[in-house]
Amino acid sequence: MAKYFYGRHKADNSFGFDVVADGQTSQLLENPAELTQAYYEELLYKQTQNLEIRADDNGYPIAAAHEADDAEKAAELRQLRNQYLEKSDIEMLSDNWLKKTESERLLWTEYRQYLRDIPQSEAFPEIEVKTFEAWQNVEA
Repeated sequence: MAKYFYGRHKADNSFGFDVVADGQTSQLLENPAELTQAYYEELLYKQTQNLEIRADDNGYPIAAAHEADDAEKAAELRQLRNQYLEKSDIEMLSDNWLKKTESERLLWTEYRQYLRDIPQSEAFPEIEVKTFEAWQNVEA
């Protein structure tokens, strides 16, 4: 019968599993936590439900929702911001631009500047990227 372990890999310092023969211990992991086969299978099942496996404060594996770090949040916000900029490009084309009133032109210009300024905001990446309509309601 196999034994299941979870811990930090000695080679690259990442967390992971090791399965060894009964009576053995993991040679790959530092301070491995021994798991029951049922808990090991439960963790793998939860991973199929879009949860990630990570160590709790004691190094024991748990399944939890992914928590994006600042770099991931920043990349997602930049992507959304870029989509809104692209979507608003049509408003800047001359045939649309000429049909707008001066106040509409000013609003679109200010909105696009708001989008460009998002990465420099003090709250970035903990900031909401607003659509033109949502931004306009806040500005009104």
